Amino acid sequence: MCRPKDSRLRSTSPLDLWGRRWNLHVHAILKIGFYKPLVKFRVPKAIASVATFVASALYHEIVFAVAFPSYAVGRSTLFFALQGVICAGQLGLDAAGAPFKDLPAPLKTLGTLCLLGPTAYLFVDIWRDDGMFESMGALTWVMKCEAEAPPPPPSKFLGLF
Repeated sequence: MCRPKDSRLRSTSPLDLWGRRWNLHVHAILKIGFYKPLVKFRVPKAIASVATFVASALYHEIVFAVAFPSYAVGRSTLFFALQGVICAGQLGLDAAGAPFKDLPAPLKTLGTLCLLGPTAYLFVDIWRDDGMFESMGALTWVMKCEAEAPPPPPSKFLGLF
């Protein structure tokens, strides 16, 4: 489970979410493989950011097309391209000296959720429409726990009690 300080729902900006809180393994690969080489070749950071999201989109397109025969190619590209544009916009505002950094963290988190939340369906609908949730549910019966103990009650799993 995520520690509260790492919670994705506490992201204070789009760059904070994608760069420090979401799928950090993929982030590291994309940063080393795409973003840093582009910046090294003097590509502006905003353009390098968008290009990195496009690389992520292409990766997801391949994975979804192979995993889900009903997947309509292009759906994840729209989501990731939009995220890249949003992050590039943040870089532009930061470079222009926008005063967002001075806002309290809860307001920045609310702003991030309001900005990115309406785009989430573009990605989640792929999972729903093409069977990813059902596939993951089927895998839970295949996977074994270390001690083969029964799973914890939902309340403990979700950290509610």
